[in-house]
Amino acid sequence: MDIQHLRYLTVIWQAGSITQAAKKLYMSQPNLSRAVKEIEQETGFPIFRRTPHGAVPTRKGLLLLNYAQKILSQMDEMESLYKPARGDVLPLQVCVPPAPGFLLGFRECLEKMPQSGPFSVSFLEASGLETISHVSEGAYPIGILRYPQSCREYFENALEDANLAWEPLWEFDMCLIFSTEHPLASQSEVPCRLLNGYTEIICGDFDTPSENRDCRRKIYTNSWESQSYLLHHVPGTYLWGAPLPGVSLSRYGIVWKPCPDKKILCWDILIHPKNLGLAGWEREFLTAMKKYCIFPLS
Repeated sequence: MDIQHLRYLTVIWQAGSITQAAKKLYMSQPNLSRAVKEIEQETGFPIFRRTPHGAVPTRKGLLLLNYAQKILSQMDEMESLYKPARGDVLPLQVCVPPAPGFLLGFRECLEKMPQSGPFSVSFLEASGLETISHVSEGAYPIGILRYPQSCREYFENALEDANLAWEPLWEFDMCLIFSTEHPLASQSEVPCRLLNGYTEIICGDFDTPSENRDCRRKIYTNSWESQSYLLHHVPGTYLWGAPLPGVSLSRYGIVWKPCPDKKILCWDILIHPKNLGLAGWEREFLTAMKKYCIFPLS
């Protein structure tokens, strides 16, 4: 049992149910239930009774929860000795893949911050392996990874090796993204054969395996602003990405189209150190970001 497990238990106690606690922790309910089961196997006794009215602590569970609260309180006091007060400097540091939803969510989060007083934020667009490195080394407290199904085992092994925790945010089938001026922008869907002769913008740790791709026409970049600029200023460019909500499409003058003959299932996941929970402004960022992603997991 570690500090993160104690945080899970206290949030369940405060929320009154595993379902509500999972929402507060930005976890899926099955993952949180599995974590509780593992803790109960370790302690040798049930911590909560599942009732129609929610999760109720058992007698031994209540004793454990009281100890957990004391330990977490002492941890917070200890961290205050070497960390700046969160309420004073509003620290927010996130490392994400290059995509408009993350950038727009970060902007909205900034707009909610007080207009006066100390300010400390950092927003970094990076590849998946770079994000794992930054979070495992402590440079960033949270990160978001995006990867296709074919790379799932690879990234999960990398996260295990880095001793990082992860939770799913959403899943989606990749689509094609064009500027509104692209010759294919008016199509309802775009099969791979129509991509012949056009230039693909590639970012991240992997090449999307589209069929009939002209290997002489690739542009590698790793920031959303550069991708957006290229889509509008280099004729015939496109990229593979997540389906985007209307607010992102109108903001950047782009469209997304499904590809009927190439289904590429992808995941976005949240990663963080196993012994570190989310701070207030990190939760605000995740909340703000949700409206820019159209396939959230319930």
